[in-house]
Amino acid sequence: MPHQSELFIVTVRTPSGLRKVFQLIFQKRDGSLFVNFPYFERTDGLLSLVTWPAGYRGEYLDLERGGKVVSHLVKYSHHPDGRVQFSQDGKIISAVKKQGRSITTIEGHEFTFQIQGVRAFKFAEESELSVKSQRRMPLCFEFKEEPVALKFLSHWHSRKDFAERSIDGVTGPKAIIQSNDGKQWLGFLLSAPDGHPAADRVMTLSCEIVDRLSEDETLMVFAGGFDEKSVVGDFQKETTFLTLKYPLRETEKVTERVGSIDLKSRSVV
Repeated sequence: MPHQSELFIVTVRTPSGLRKVFQLIFQKRDGSLFVNFPYFERTDGLLSLVTWPAGYRGEYLDLERGGKVVSHLVKYSHHPDGRVQFSQDGKIISAVKKQGRSITTIEGHEFTFQIQGVRAFKFAEESELSVKSQRRMPLCFEFKEEPVALKFLSHWHSRKDFAERSIDGVTGPKAIIQSNDGKQWLGFLLSAPDGHPAADRVMTLSCEIVDRLSEDETLMVFAGGFDEKSVVGDFQKETTFLTLKYPLRETEKVTERVGSIDLKSRSVV
């Protein structure tokens, strides 16, 4: 059966040690999902509402258009009604947002999170992996070689849909996760705690080594808040999603161009 908890702490173990990378939080109070990024060494970043134009076949999009600068680490919030946004209470204005899909009905992609340079994330003590409960659950992806970069993928499924895809039904909590093109990764099956709107659903979380993402020594890039498959898969339709990227090069120059959403800033536009 899937791991069930309110808080999942995602870690990676490599030859350089054990690192905490991000958190998944299923908040029972209002039924939201949070993806929190408190462990990265840099706090200067760019948050963006990205538009993929209809008919565009390229690979690179302008993140400054629809973007705002921040000087704090933030969290991605996905609310039960489908609203998605970046936020950090008391530190930023939640201006980078959109109306997305309800977490109770999504079938498919929830988010992609990529990192480069695991040494940029906080060390974790081995003892932290032994504390497991309905309130807190550590997850550990292990790699025998030091990865240049890693990609985490998360997908939502109803238990019925996931059982139909699986040879053995809803098993777990560790599983071999296979994409539509047949590629396989080791991953985890997760579930929100009882009382959460998504408690009867299964989230898959996988991780794989990928090639270098950029010339930066360290990097983290997140994308979420995707539209329905019928929109994302149709290149003749415009689609939008949210991204974050840390660290940010030439922070002052980018701030002059797009503004900041730090609460102390007066340059928000």
